[in-house]
Amino acid sequence: MQPISGYGVAKVLDSENPEFNKGDLVWGMTGWEEYSLITAPHLFKIQHTDVPLSCYTGILGMPGMTAYVGFYEVCSPKQGECVFISAASGAVGQLVGQFAKLLGCYVVGSAGSKDKVDLLKNKFGFDEAFNYKEEADLNAALKTYFPEGIDIYFENVGGKLLDAVLPNMKIRGRIAACGMISQYNLDKPEVIGKRIRMEGFLASDFYHQYPKFLELVMPAIKEGKLVYVEDIAEGLEKAPSALVGIFTGQNVKKQLVSKCERFNLELENAFPGTYLINEVFISDLDVSHRSALPVICSAFVRQLGGGVDSELQEVAKKLKIDSGGAQRWQRRST
Repeated sequence: MQPISGYGVAKVLDSENPEFNKGDLVWGMTGWEEYSLITAPHLFKIQHTDVPLSCYTGILGMPGMTAYVGFYEVCSPKQGECVFISAASGAVGQLVGQFAKLLGCYVVGSAGSKDKVDLLKNKFGFDEAFNYKEEADLNAALKTYFPEGIDIYFENVGGKLLDAVLPNMKIRGRIAACGMISQYNLDKPEVIGKRIRMEGFLASDFYHQYPKFLELVMPAIKEGKLVYVEDIAEGLEKAPSALVGIFTGQNVKKQLVSKCERFNLELENAFPGTYLINEVFISDLDVSHRSALPVICSAFVRQLGGGVDSELQEVAKKLKIDSGGAQRWQRRST
């Protein structure tokens, strides 16, 4: 039985790998467990402990690298360009918007609630933001915010929003396909006629540029030019309720789960303001992708000792699946 895996922060207790020493703090792929044996480490040694360690699951970790790679490497931005970001209050989108503002771009984001829209404008410094759920005509809304067109679209949604974006792209506009795009048609005239470059990417392909990323981000964090918000659920037993919040849009901030209260206290004493964090591994999934849910729920059944507790039942109820079906699906898929 394998534990659920996800990005987290950990302390090395012992190592036979010459790149890591006892006592090192690291971030990377870990398990939902208090102790992990990692034989093929995909880990980064943490050099900067003057920021909260939780940053290494967000702004200084995979979400930060995703925002950096997608914006700077894929989109090749220029000062003064017009940038649109969907799901802009998410772990990646909020950083893309701030990177764009640091460069001197005009930035608009879309989100799914008034609170998230307010966060984009008042916390993250977006020029404009709107609630896509309240827009009957997305094409008209985009024309209002981008009367001369969009230079860069950071794609996190797909579907109807992407369909509305394409006619509003400028000639030689760029689209970074970051999110789980549900549907699109590359044969649309806008893509060919406007020579739009739409490129999918994985942050892991650019991890060799992590030192360059830190050179940009660390000074901006310390100078208060980049901000980041988190929701931290204490304890693995809170993971099911954290999961429900993600799929119902309750989390405005980056959703994290702290898996070891004792270690948190040790780190707090050593480095004030830090936490040992393990990311809720489905935090960036689109709610429409229900095919992954049986695996998630089955994993929770195993993680919680084989019983279906009340919180897991609530997950199944809200997501319209049953834990028995989840276990049957898991048996069929193994």
